[in-house]
Amino acid sequence: MKQDKFLLINGNREYLSPLILSGNLIVSGMTVPEAYTFSEKIISNIPSDGIKKDDFLILLIAELPDKIKMRFVLLELVKKYILSGKNQGPLFIFIGGMGGKTLLGNFISQQLGVNQAVAIDNEKYRLADPKVDQSYLWKATYESSQGYLETVKKLTPWMIKMIERNVFDFRRYKKWCYLWEGIYLSPQAVKNLYSSFAKIDFLSIFILPKFDDIKRQYLIRWERELGVKQLSKRKNLIDAYLQNIEAIRTHISKNIDPIASFVIDSPIFEERLSIFYALLNQKFTDIADREFPGWAEKVTRKPSELLQFNSSF
Repeated sequence: MKQDKFLLINGNREYLSPLILSGNLIVSGMTVPEAYTFSEKIISNIPSDGIKKDDFLILLIAELPDKIKMRFVLLELVKKYILSGKNQGPLFIFIGGMGGKTLLGNFISQQLGVNQAVAIDNEKYRLADPKVDQSYLWKATYESSQGYLETVKKLTPWMIKMIERNVFDFRRYKKWCYLWEGIYLSPQAVKNLYSSFAKIDFLSIFILPKFDDIKRQYLIRWERELGVKQLSKRKNLIDAYLQNIEAIRTHISKNIDPIASFVIDSPIFEERLSIFYALLNQKFTDIADREFPGWAEKVTRKPSELLQFNSSF
């Protein structure tokens, strides 16, 4: 019979799962098969009477391949710092742009072990008042490029309030990261959020493939939803939608601030994921260099230094 292995946390057992442990390893640069195999191996080495969390992390770091060890250490140390209360709030990750944001956001949320991604596009319905002429809030994004701009303007103050609520939530429940995704996270909205919360860490990424790739994605989606025959019957309407999508893409691409945000233009999901985690690792590096310089290198070289790092928080 397989022995269940567990961490000892304040006298309680937290059972270890290769599937869950794989998430942080994938974030750190392992492939999915490598991460699962490695997780099984590490968990099999845990004593049957359990192990303390810090001791488990020390064991894990010591066994990690050199190519991902530093990235894993950065992830763990930055999470520890954020949850220590020495900072002003959680890390916010924004995924804007067009084509595949929801899929990427949900995937990343699971692997980072954070709450599910917040779909900003749905927030507009909270602002819609049936008694007021706000027809643009009830329409799909691609029905009107002007409606897109109006919705962004309407949503931006709401997003500022959402961050304030998330920060309050962070202080009560210690959730280290919040991930938002949606087309209404426009470059201008992101700039406004940055300027309103200068002491909070953000990572802003726009998924922005070429228009032909976006067009192909939408046509496949509509074909699945409507069928080929209906798609053909609605050609004029579909063409109008695609023109609006192109106009929105152009607006986004022309207003991105390369200092505040990054662009991922690959249409391939695996490439997007790899680029995203490389950018996230750079964000962790920036935070570590600013808040606890030298510690990531110390723990990477000598994993037992983790105990000394933890004691400083």
